[in-house]
Amino acid sequence: MQAENFCADIFIQGGKGPYTYTILSNNLSETLSLTPSVMPTNNRVSITGAFQISGLQSLNVRVMDSENNSAVKSLNVNVVSPILIQNFTVLPAATINTRCEPVYLSANGGCGQYTFSLINNQNNSIDLNANILSITPTEIVDLDIPVRAIDSCGYFVEKHFMLSVRKPLTVTTKRLHDGIVGKNYELALSVEGGNGTYHWSIYDGVNPSGIELFSQSGIYKGIPEKPIYGTIVFSVSDSDGRVTYKDFFLQIVYPMTFQTESLPVFEKEEYYEVKILATGGIPPYTYKIAGSLDNGLNFDNDKGLLAGVVTTSGDEHKIMIMAEDNCYPTHNLSIKQYTICTAEGLTIISPQILPDICENMQGTQPLFTFSSVGGIWPLTWSIISGKLPQSIVLEKNSGELFNFPQRHGTYNFTIQVQDALLNSHTRECVWHISKKLEIQTLSAPKAPKNSWYSMILSANGGKQPYQWSIINGYLPKGLSLDSVTGVISGIPVGDKRRWNEPPFIIEVRDSNSSQQVAEKEFYIEITDQLYIYTCDLPQLKTDIPCTIIYKNWIFPRCDTRCPLLSFFGS
Repeated sequence: MQAENFCADIFIQGGKGPYTYTILSNNLSETLSLTPSVMPTNNRVSITGAFQISGLQSLNVRVMDSENNSAVKSLNVNVVSPILIQNFTVLPAATINTRCEPVYLSANGGCGQYTFSLINNQNNSIDLNANILSITPTEIVDLDIPVRAIDSCGYFVEKHFMLSVRKPLTVTTKRLHDGIVGKNYELALSVEGGNGTYHWSIYDGVNPSGIELFSQSGIYKGIPEKPIYGTIVFSVSDSDGRVTYKDFFLQIVYPMTFQTESLPVFEKEEYYEVKILATGGIPPYTYKIAGSLDNGLNFDNDKGLLAGVVTTSGDEHKIMIMAEDNCYPTHNLSIKQYTICTAEGLTIISPQILPDICENMQGTQPLFTFSSVGGIWPLTWSIISGKLPQSIVLEKNSGELFNFPQRHGTYNFTIQVQDALLNSHTRECVWHISKKLEIQTLSAPKAPKNSWYSMILSANGGKQPYQWSIINGYLPKGLSLDSVTGVISGIPVGDKRRWNEPPFIIEVRDSNSSQQVAEKEFYIEITDQLYIYTCDLPQLKTDIPCTIIYKNWIFPRCDTRCPLLSFFGS
C-alpha cells in the first residue's frame, strides 16, 4: 500500500524573524519536512511528506527566532490508511439479456461509512443501489464500469471493474443422424455462444453401445452394436461455467435388406401382382427397377408393387430392383436381382405377402381368400409347410381363411392348390399379424412457462410408421405436435394453464392396409419454472420388495438439479 502525501500548515506568533523550524526527535523525520525551513517575514510554515503507518502519530516541532529565542510544541496527527475497494477487478462473466448475480461492494481504510456511486454512467443496464451493483447486459461487449467509494471524512477512491458479456450457450445441432447397426457413425455436435473451451457430456438417456462422446471435441462416433429407439440428452459447459442441455431423438436400426426373396411364376394372360418388401433401415421406402418388363406389367416405385397381365409365356429374364429408405441425413440403398418366369397352367396368383391384420380381430367374413388361374375344377387348397397363425382355419375347397388370430407375429407358410387332374402349384407366403395399436405414454409432464419444453409420444402395436394428430382440443400456446415423430415441443407463452381447462385428444394411425387407430386424452399444465419432471410412478405388486430411484433432472433456467427421489418398501 503506497502512502499518500501529507501537507499541513503551522502558525506561530511572537519573537522576531527570520524564524528557523526543526522537527525534533521522532521516527517520522525521514518522511516529513518543513517548507520553507527559514521564513524571514511571516509566521507560517508547511509540513509535507508521507506517513507510512496508520494510527495516532505525534511529532515535536521547534521554532527559533533571530534572537535565538525558541519554542517547542508536540503535535498529534490521526493517520488513516488509504481507502481500498476490496472486490476483484474482473467480475464473473455475463450472458447477454441475463441478469448477473448481484455484486456486493465493500471497502476498507479511510474513516469508514462508505458511499458508493457510478462514475459518469450512461448505461441503463447498470445500476448501483447502496452497495449492490446490478447488471443486466443488453449487448455483447467488454464493459468498463468505474465506481467511486467516499468515506465519512470525504476521502475517496475509484476503481474500474471489467465485465465480459457473451452470447448464451446454445447447442446448434438440429438433429442427430440415424445410425445403422455395424456401420460407422460419426457426428460433430455444435454449439455457439459462451466463452473459452467447451466440455460435452451425456446427461441423460441411454447411449447406444459402441458409440462414444468425446468431451473436448463434441464428436459423437463409433460403431453401434444394437438397435435403439429413444431420447438422449447432451449437456455442454464453457470455461465460464455456463451450462446448457438439449435432448435429441436417436434411432439405430438394422441394415436394409429385401424381405421378398423371389418372384412367383407368372401365368400367361392372367393378372399378376406381387409386392416387393424391404426391411431394416427407416421406412418409408421408395423403389426403382432396372431391366425390361413384359408389356403388360407395370412397377409402382412408391409402393414397390409389380402388377399386370403377362402376355407371353416361356420367357425368363432378370430385373434389378433398388430400394431406398428414409434414413437421415443419407438414405440407405439396397439392390437385389429377381428373375421373372412365365408359364401356362394352374397358378396361384394371390400375393406372396398377405395384408396385415390385427391380433384378435373378429368378424364373420373371410380374412383372406387365395386365388388361382388355370387348372381343372374342383380345386383343393392345403398348407404343405410352415404354419398359419393359431386358431386360423383354411377352407380347403374355397381357399378362404377364417377365424381370428390370437397372437401377433410374422408367419411363413407354403400354400398349395391342386386341380382335378392332380396338377398343383405352390407359393411361399408371409403373413404379419400386428399387435393392437395403443398409445403407451401415460401422461404429459408439466411445461415450465417461457422455457423450452419437449416430450415424445410413444405407441405400440400396429405397423410403423405412425401418423399423429390432435382430433379434439388444442395444445397450450407456443407448443406444436410433429405428426411424424410424435414430439410435442416449443416454448409455452402467456398465462398459466389452469387445471380445470379442457384437455386435448391425441390420435395415432398406423400404416397397415387395414389401418388401426388409437386415441388418448392428455393435459399439459403450464407451471412455474421449478417442477419434478417424473410423470407417473410404475405399478407395483403387493408383498414384493421394490426399489425405485428417479434420476435427477435439470430444471429450465436453473443450474441446480433436484434431489434424487427414492423410496423403499414392499
